[in-house]
Amino acid sequence: MPLNTFVAGNPGSVRTTAEAVSRLARGVDDIASGWQHALTGSESVWEGTAGDAFRSKSTATGQDADALTALFDGLSSALTAFADELTTVQARMAQAVEVAIGGGLRMLGSALILEPGPMPLPPAEQRRQQRAFHEARETVAQARTWEKVAHERLIAALRSNAHGLRNIGRAEVWARVAAAATWPPAAALAGSAAVMDDRAAEATRGAFERAATTGPAAVRGLWGSLTGPQRADLADRFPQLVGNTDGVPVAARDQANRSILGAQRRAISAELDVLGNRIHADFERHGRSDTSKGKEIKQLTEALRGLDALQGRLGASAAASDHYLLGIDSTAAQRGQTIIAHGNPDHADNTMTLVPGTFSDLGDASDYVAQNDKVLARANELSDGKNAAITWVNYESPNHLLPHAGSGGYAENAHRDLSTFQEGLRATHEGETPSHNTLVGHSYGSVVAGEAAAHGGAHADEVVFLGSPGVGVDSASELGVPGEHVWVAKSDHDLIDWTPSTNPLDWGPTVFGGTDHTRYGVDPADPSFGGRIMPTEPSSGHSDYWDEAPSRESMARIMTGTVGGRTGAP
Repeated sequence: MPLNTFVAGNPGSVRTTAEAVSRLARGVDDIASGWQHALTGSESVWEGTAGDAFRSKSTATGQDADALTALFDGLSSALTAFADELTTVQARMAQAVEVAIGGGLRMLGSALILEPGPMPLPPAEQRRQQRAFHEARETVAQARTWEKVAHERLIAALRSNAHGLRNIGRAEVWARVAAAATWPPAAALAGSAAVMDDRAAEATRGAFERAATTGPAAVRGLWGSLTGPQRADLADRFPQLVGNTDGVPVAARDQANRSILGAQRRAISAELDVLGNRIHADFERHGRSDTSKGKEIKQLTEALRGLDALQGRLGASAAASDHYLLGIDSTAAQRGQTIIAHGNPDHADNTMTLVPGTFSDLGDASDYVAQNDKVLARANELSDGKNAAITWVNYESPNHLLPHAGSGGYAENAHRDLSTFQEGLRATHEGETPSHNTLVGHSYGSVVAGEAAAHGGAHADEVVFLGSPGVGVDSASELGVPGEHVWVAKSDHDLIDWTPSTNPLDWGPTVFGGTDHTRYGVDPADPSFGGRIMPTEPSSGHSDYWDEAPSRESMARIMTGTVGGRTGAP
């Protein structure tokens, strides 16, 4: 198991809070002194029943103030101690990282220490890495123990504080005041509580965003450190942040994104109504309407149709569905983007991610899910384990063959997001054994997958290219996985080789076939590339790989790791 060194919490912020509580204690102490001064002064100038009543109330209030001062002082001390302990934990984690790097171990992001790799290493190097991993694991375990104790001490202090508040002499009176929301002091107290609640939420959001800049492993570590109410509050206030951040567990992303889907559908419907009314008014006044409004209505209608299809695929509720919404943006690039998983990748033994190609967007995402399901159904027959198939339509794909499909810019803009998503699947997977992950790129999606593998890492055990125009590199060895785990399928009737580039001067053999070079590097189906050729139906067209038995069977066997002894073709 990898070692996660991420530590949730900011000692500096905790110390700032401790100082604020300390100032509050001093303020309450000043109030207590004032009450005591008024009480003493009243004894000589105010006699009778009214004076006695005033002194009785003042004594009780002063006692409450003294008790509050003591409680706040104790809480400030507890927070300061927690900040010190958290600093020590972070220092120990940093030490573990130094040991790992010094011992030649690999890191995933800046927080996850990977186990010694399976690749052949000289015996001396193997022993060096094993020693480093053992020392780092011991250091991390010790730091986690200290972290646990620090949290337990803070929780105990908070509970003691709450118990002390309940035991303040006039606690029942203050409780009645808090219940009377229309009473000015109660409203002021409620306002203060709301401000503190908002600040707490913003602090959690800030820690979450900082973790996201570090990487999925840090996000997973932070998410695991949050309490249930903190997670729920973060998802409720900032659903897009939770739903679209790699490293958040699948079930939480799904729940947040379902709420976004509903909100976006309502917003699009409302906008269509507004545009329809404007067009109607234009015709009444001028006998015509701006064509841009009609184009906008068409785009919004297509987005709404895509959302409806997606909603139908997901089902009415998360509890009754085996589909998970891992990303949704109905207006991205004016065509919409989404990520859908069939089966939960966090619990799967085998996970396949499909990156579709040209023209793919929110509107046809459900069609790609249906294609993926054909492979998943066969994978479930081949494997006793749990399987998951993901459709990643989360980038702006080319929306025309000419000239867009001949441009590498779309892949350059998308490959980092794909790489981080794949890394997130590793970070959130549960269980002692990592899942067997496969990344599949079809058509232009293979360019995106190839760029991701070459530049950010596929974070997968297998990489598959279907009907590829090239993958941005000239050799399978540049993809970060062993060549025997790079698979290529291209049928004899696939017209991808006939797609011209953006430069008409390039049209000819270098594009239409008859050579081993494509617009995006060496053709991965050429033997010189170094990948393994998957069986295909020779008469298959460019989009038929899921419908024909040879290629569908191959994908299912690669996905489940049931390729015959991993030595021959699927």
